[in-house]
Amino acid sequence: GKSHWLRVCAYTGAAAKNVDGTTIHSTFRMFDVSPKADSDTNELDKTSKLEQNIKHAKFIFIDEISMVAPHLLSAMNKRIIIAKRCKNLATRFPLCHIVCLGDFMQYSPTEGGPLWETAPNKSKNVILGRQLWRSSNTVLFLTEVKRQEFDKAFQDMLERQRTGKGSNRDYHILLKKIIRAGDAIHSSTIYIVCRNVVRCAINNMRSKQQAQLENETLLISVAEDKHNKQPLQPHLTKRLLALPDNKTSNYPGKLPLLKNMPVMIKQNLHTELSMCNGMRGHLYQVILDSREPPPPVNTGEPHFLKYMPVLLLVQLPPKDCPVRLPGLPAGVVPIYPRTKAFTTYVEFSGGKKKVT
Repeated sequence: GKSHWLRVCAYTGAAAKNVDGTTIHSTFRMFDVSPKADSDTNELDKTSKLEQNIKHAKFIFIDEISMVAPHLLSAMNKRIIIAKRCKNLATRFPLCHIVCLGDFMQYSPTEGGPLWETAPNKSKNVILGRQLWRSSNTVLFLTEVKRQEFDKAFQDMLERQRTGKGSNRDYHILLKKIIRAGDAIHSSTIYIVCRNVVRCAINNMRSKQQAQLENETLLISVAEDKHNKQPLQPHLTKRLLALPDNKTSNYPGKLPLLKNMPVMIKQNLHTELSMCNGMRGHLYQVILDSREPPPPVNTGEPHFLKYMPVLLLVQLPPKDCPVRLPGLPAGVVPIYPRTKAFTTYVEFSGGKKKVT
């Protein structure tokens, strides 16, 4: 009966989802906070929603604290003062307890320095944020590892890497996990790669293998590219579609679509419903354009669509995404095509052309 006393949040959508919380920016209703500014430009924005979020909160848990910069902690303090309608604007985290969790040897803030930094800074928000952090009165060290508790050797290796004390033995442990040319690619295994080209190649190969295994037609959705709002010449279109997606603002020119294929959300769409960066699900259904000729079925081969699909229905875990739209199973949500502007260079025999 006291759940309204508790708020759990984290800097990233993926971390917030893992702790059944929301992002810091969503919790505190702030979407334009900069370390260079001396005021929070969203102080009075959406105050009613802010009060609904944290007015009655007595305990606020912040996960992945290493990613929180001083100016952001200062902005959070201001939002609490607004939500709780405190007259003393110098109050520090009024009427609530702040519990921070994380490891400062992990990811640092994407903008601004870490909370523990002492380098000179003239920004009032940064100075206040550092003061707020130094006002912490209790520190607990958690030493029991849970994620790798059944692989002690790997756990010890990670700890040595974390503190910069890696050894040749650690090097050989990691070597055993590297795949080489000729090694089988298993559909149920997660691979970490350092190049986008390799990632795209593995994903495309998996899609083709799965389509052949299930004897299902692999639909290929092709991007509708334009240059200055005009259709591209055919030779430029062909070369643009062949580019890896790290050259096209992370939007693939050709997207393979296969029912039940794994899907990962790469943006925070709705963190309260766990529709956030890193959320995994699978493709439930492809809704084709009404002009699309019926594609062949049960071929096990790729089929290029003439038009982009109207939308994709994606199945997310119902326990994580408690959404039930009319006529659809629990956890199934629509994902619509998006228009994205980007600039890249397309090479061809006559030279190189800048395309926007």
